[in-house]
Amino acid sequence: MSDFEATEISGTAPAINPVFSPDGQSLVFWAESWLKRIAISGGTATPICQVGSGPFGISWDSSGILFSEAGTAIMRVSPDGGKPELLVDLKNSEDLAHGPQLLPDGDTLL
Repeated sequence: MSDFEATEISGTAPAINPVFSPDGQSLVFWAESWLKRIAISGGTATPICQVGSGPFGISWDSSGILFSEAGTAIMRVSPDGGKPELLVDLKNSEDLAHGPQLLPDGDTLL
């Protein structure tokens, strides 16, 4: 972070919506229909869960990884993988939610 030059993290191409973990040691990103996790030092990206289309925003806090699927839902998944939990059902296929985030109280979704 102290370097002024950008450095590619091996194993992330093509990455969309990269987001740091709360401890700053990992990234989550979307690629090839999957949310994936990788250490900032590089290595092999670990699949977390399948997400058909690119998410409309991702956030990562102590409760897990939140993401929005266009016209479907706002979901939360463990950084270790598994089945995503439904937080908000977007009832109309035209409904959009971008950049979901939990506020510090852990109950309020922005």
